Amino acid sequence: VFCRADMEKSLLGTHSTKIYDSEKNKIGEIKETKYRFGLYDLIQFILEIDGFEKITFSKEMEELKSFYKIEPESIELKGNWLNSNFNIEYNQQKIASVKKEEKRYTLEINDEDYKELAVSLLITILQVFHYERLL
Repeated sequence: VFCRADMEKSLLGTHSTKIYDSEKNKIGEIKETKYRFGLYDLIQFILEIDGFEKITFSKEMEELKSFYKIEPESIELKGNWLNSNFNIEYNQQKIASVKKEEKRYTLEINDEDYKELAVSLLITILQVFHYERLL
């Protein structure tokens, strides 16, 4: 197994998930925060990985429709990521692909230099799915 993720909940209602590699070294952390937009509760997942800029998945509202915005622009999910079959790109280079088969996710790494990034992004996406009740 490549990694392990441990979730912690604070008294303020925020969640933090620490991601570890197989040698129990911390490779990243996901912080989950909620904020209000009028009557709507919105959420933001902030992924921090050593050697990369902070990555955010922010739920936003526009014309009464919600969507997720992923920043920075160097991170792209090509395909329908809410449908669980997509490619992960970093700086316009495909670094991994994700496929869902029944209740299992398969992550195929295309560039070993970015495996921590790809695994951490998939764990963040699975947290989005959990929040949206897609799991």
